[in-house]
Amino acid sequence: MPSADIDDDPLSRALAEERARDSPQERKERLEREAKARFQSQQIDEQIDEDREKAKRDSAIEILLLGQSESGKSTTLKQFQILADQDAFRSQRGVWRYIVYLNLIRSVRKLLTIVSQWRESGQDIPDLDEAFLAAQDNRFLQIQLRLSPLLQIERGLVKSMGLPDDSLPGSPSFPSSPIQDQEYFVRPNTGWMSNLLGRWSGNRVTQIHGSIDPDDPDDPGHIVAACGVDIMELWNSPFVQAVLQQGSLRIEDEGGFFLNDIERVTSPDFVPSDSDIVRCRLKTIGISKHEFVLNRVDPLARTTHIRIYDVGGARSQRATWAPYFDSVKILLFLAPISAFDQYLEEDPRVNRIKDSLELWKSLTSNSILKDVPIVLFLNKCDLLRAKLDSNVFLNKHITSYNGPNDFQNVAEYLLKRFEKIGRNTFPSRDIHVHFTTATDTSSTCSILARVSDLVIREQLRDMRLLS
Repeated sequence: MPSADIDDDPLSRALAEERARDSPQERKERLEREAKARFQSQQIDEQIDEDREKAKRDSAIEILLLGQSESGKSTTLKQFQILADQDAFRSQRGVWRYIVYLNLIRSVRKLLTIVSQWRESGQDIPDLDEAFLAAQDNRFLQIQLRLSPLLQIERGLVKSMGLPDDSLPGSPSFPSSPIQDQEYFVRPNTGWMSNLLGRWSGNRVTQIHGSIDPDDPDDPGHIVAACGVDIMELWNSPFVQAVLQQGSLRIEDEGGFFLNDIERVTSPDFVPSDSDIVRCRLKTIGISKHEFVLNRVDPLARTTHIRIYDVGGARSQRATWAPYFDSVKILLFLAPISAFDQYLEEDPRVNRIKDSLELWKSLTSNSILKDVPIVLFLNKCDLLRAKLDSNVFLNKHITSYNGPNDFQNVAEYLLKRFEKIGRNTFPSRDIHVHFTTATDTSSTCSILARVSDLVIREQLRDMRLLS
């Protein structure tokens, strides 16, 4: 190809003429500027290349966290946070103390609701003497009145978190008539944590250590501490326990249950432990994204980043799952196997175990996910064991089961059901199953460490260093 003549290019000709008129000093300065510009351009190019390689090396492994509502997803996320950054997790104790209070108040509200419903029904409790029952009934009304200050801090905390109005409890007072139990919920990226910390934890010592601020009369902990004895009397009342037993109600199986820890939780010195924070229940509505840097490295000594998407498990939210299937590297599915005698809040006709099995079937038969490793947590094993030990029979709810009503046999049966469905469409599918109690920090962190090994394996596979 013939080379272009400088005379044919007006711009080049003008530049050449200008340079010809340069003095020696101007020429020196021009050459220095051009050299500096070339050096800067080279640095930019090198930085772009380095960033591209770094992104390739340290790109986050995406994990999709799925399961029906109340399957333990939020609890599992907290365990990931402990595994990834324990200091950051523990720095939030001041916030979680208030969530423990909300959980405790919700349980108290539910107890009072259940007993109020029973009182209005006119039923008897055959095992209790009539005079004793009348005295206990009067005492219940006294305690209900004495616990009314809890409502002040309940509504105050919920409003301070900036939660939507529909997240507030439905009644301005403890019930004297039946009301539907309502759960608090938050939406991602609404700043509820910072709102709560800014409103109630003005004292820096309180923020760091998480205990009640003795100099702040508005700290909700003062009212909780003052109500501790009455809460304990309510929960331990033979009358209240008899009402629960008559209705076959086990509120201790619900998330965020702290009534067995009243003395500790209502103490002025109470600071939430890791276990308390993990046990807290605060429902999340909507899609949330969580970034973690694991304190584990792969064989190439690279940082391991994970990005977890929790897209909500309520039936109305399941349509949002599919868009995340294309980029997901690991799918983590939680099935609460203790829920064999429970039914969906959205559809009381649907058994929760059967719903989990249907969800599991739809995921494991999806061709888009056929090459995605799946980690299955058969969760809430502690609650399953407690139910079976209390003579709650699996075969009354899942009629295909005809074995002994003990944990080992029931767990094995459920494991086989999930494994059979999981490999029905794609027999060679990569599935890792764990029996879990997500509120057990020690055992769950050990299991999540194995999940992080799987993350590293997928990271190496992305780099084509592993087949």
